[in-house]
Amino acid sequence: MAGLTRYNRYPRDYLSGTRTLSLEAKGLYNDLIDTMYDTGRPLPYDMAYLCRLCGVRDKRTLQKPLKELMDAGKIRQVGDTLVNDRTMAEIAEANLHIENGKGGGRPRKGDASESAQSSPTVPGTPRELQTDFEQTHGVCSTQDQPLSQNPPTPTPRPIEEAERSAGARGPEGVVLDLTPVAVTTDAPGADAAPVAVERVAASRAPAPAKPEVPLWRRIIRAFDEIRVEVFGSELARANPAATDRTFAVRWIELGADELLCRDVFVDKINKAKKNKRSPPDTLKFLNGAVEDAIAEARSIREANFEGRPKNAAERSYHSAGRTSAHSALFEAAAAVDARLRKKELAD
Repeated sequence: MAGLTRYNRYPRDYLSGTRTLSLEAKGLYNDLIDTMYDTGRPLPYDMAYLCRLCGVRDKRTLQKPLKELMDAGKIRQVGDTLVNDRTMAEIAEANLHIENGKGGGRPRKGDASESAQSSPTVPGTPRELQTDFEQTHGVCSTQDQPLSQNPPTPTPRPIEEAERSAGARGPEGVVLDLTPVAVTTDAPGADAAPVAVERVAASRAPAPAKPEVPLWRRIIRAFDEIRVEVFGSELARANPAATDRTFAVRWIELGADELLCRDVFVDKINKAKKNKRSPPDTLKFLNGAVEDAIAEARSIREANFEGRPKNAAERSYHSAGRTSAHSALFEAAAAVDARLRKKELAD
């Protein structure tokens, strides 16, 4: 018997029938069934053949799941072969239909068309008869309608003529004529008054607004820009480091902004060039300096009217050599604010 290229698989029947089987037995069952449908005949009960079929090296691996299938009645041994009753029945029925078709069980397409032409047919509608007449004689007739209902098709104008009517052509394309044209309204009971109408170009939809660049990305861009500005484009990074975003987001959570980070970047990168060192490759190398600047700015914001931190321990945490340019600006601003407050209290 010839094999089948496809067969009907019913998920509900398969799940209910194999629910008690192990995973190995289900895999073996699928391989055996598919091979039976493909070859169209039972499988030889040969463990070496079955091992090659299922991709197993040791035949002992197949003995337990095969015995499980036989005990469940899914696979049956007939002589020296293995069969599945439902599979063999469907293959036999399919081959019966194939043989019936070869012997003329169904009319061929040519016979069907000849019988359709020779059999009497119901007359078509007037519209169908008119269409058949036009296709047979190669003419197109119109029904009896007034001439006003069948206007002639207007002849399309060439492109050059259409452009001349729309306006003159300039270096950037057609120049539209925006001269106001006086028209009149024909509304009943109203005086004909001229209305100025301008012929304008078709309106275009506004371009979508660009999404705002997130702060962490702007900080990374600032680092790359300052790095290239100080050391040149030869040392530009091809792509940001994998940890750059982590440090930038962490600085933002601590209270940093783009201006503070830029000041730290300028200070540290210029010092690296002055000391003839290579520039920092990632934001990781500037983490300590940025955190110091953030803490310094926070302590200045919390300072009292005398311009000193409320907690002296916060100031002692930072060494004098790790004060950034941005923190110096905060100190100067705090000192000026303290002097102004003293003057106001004195007055």
